[in-house]
Amino acid sequence: MRGYIAYLVQRVLEDNNCFVEQGDGSGYLRITPSGWSFLLDLQRSSTRGSSVFVAMWFNSIMDKVWDEAFLPGIADAGYRALRIDKHQHNNRIDDEIIVKLKECRFLVADFTARRGGVYFEAGFALGLGKPVIWTVRVEELKKIHFDTRQYAFVTWKCDDLPKLRQDLQFRIEATIGKGPLVIKPLDKAVSS
Repeated sequence: MRGYIAYLVQRVLEDNNCFVEQGDGSGYLRITPSGWSFLLDLQRSSTRGSSVFVAMWFNSIMDKVWDEAFLPGIADAGYRALRIDKHQHNNRIDDEIIVKLKECRFLVADFTARRGGVYFEAGFALGLGKPVIWTVRVEELKKIHFDTRQYAFVTWKCDDLPKLRQDLQFRIEATIGKGPLVIKPLDKAVSS
């Protein structure tokens, strides 16, 4: 660890004059606010990716919601959805969740059934500075923990999943922007 820090200071911080400055005369260097900002950015993952972590209740009730709304709504916005229980890995599940949360561009968190893991994953994403798209089945909105009620939830009904698909797409595009995987229609003049 000490070697890594020395490398960062010597190769990264010292090479950029705005990242370090002389300390109090004792020969030590002090990291500037710009330097700390740079180091924090290194700690965060890229915000330019196309993957979206989806935190939700893994139950057969939700499979239809996933297939008909979450997965296609995220794809319609130009992103690739990741549901951890459908992701193949050989690691501890909690370690894999942390890695994928760090790698994703943003999180879609559905609070239907108020699962503790969803609260954790949304909070972790917020702590990383990543946007969270908040969703919940409309009947459960009033049951959401008071700490999260101030967020603008996309509410949905089981009997209107096309609306959830569209609402999710629009919320993602309004909050994050269209993703890099948006399929653009071919120009009619070129396609004929």
